Amino acid sequence: MYDKAWISRDVRNQCFSWSAIMLAGAALSYFVTQYMAILAYVIWLILFFKDVHLDARKAFEKYRNKPDDHFMEHLKESKYGKRNSAERYGKSSGI
Repeated sequence: MYDKAWISRDVRNQCFSWSAIMLAGAALSYFVTQYMAILAYVIWLILFFKDVHLDARKAFEKYRNKPDDHFMEHLKESKYGKRNSAERYGKSSGI
């Protein structure tokens, strides 16, 4: 249903970005001024809240797999599809 590899790559990239921002903030606050740490936290908060969604459907919509042909054929043949049981089993409806 969802592309788990894509989700894993995105989470990995987010963690890497967040770590880089915090490391840069720590280094700059040590060498330049302590206010750089505050700037790093602000940048991190902006990036964090950009990717957080309260609605799970909206959060995972971009990772959704498109239905493949096998699934669509199964859907057509199921009771929810357009074919009825007589068409599925090759029986004529008889007149």
